[in-house]
Amino acid sequence: MIAELREAVGMTHPFRDEELPWPELLRAQAEQPFDADPARSLLDHSDCPTEFRNAVLHSPASLGTSGSWMEQRLAAGALTVLDVAAAPCTPAPAAVRIITEHAARTPGFLHAPAARTLIRRVRTRRDHADAWVVAVRLLP
Repeated sequence: MIAELREAVGMTHPFRDEELPWPELLRAQAEQPFDADPARSLLDHSDCPTEFRNAVLHSPASLGTSGSWMEQRLAAGALTVLDVAAAPCTPAPAAVRIITEHAARTPGFLHAPAARTLIRRVRTRRDHADAWVVAVRLLP
């Protein structure tokens, strides 16, 4: 299965109802991150464990069109703004755009626990220009 995933191109949700060997997939992801298509398909699996999701989101490998995938997962509650902000696979400007668009569509966003945590993190990094950009974008 790992070899098939490594060779897959244009894969879209091929494992919907299958039970997957998550420990093997997690080890394979740690050894060599999956390309964007198989990674997104695995992330969208209903049984995708948090450990695998975090391994993919915190790997340096790009998810390609991760913006739209992250927007969908954020809207569905499968990711938090902290996941988006901390994911190295998404460039900072894209993460800020995704979070601010989500904030605009979500009533009471600034009162959500994840948003409050993100704001606290920004406050502790006031000496970094990127933190100021995020702070300004979060203002109502």
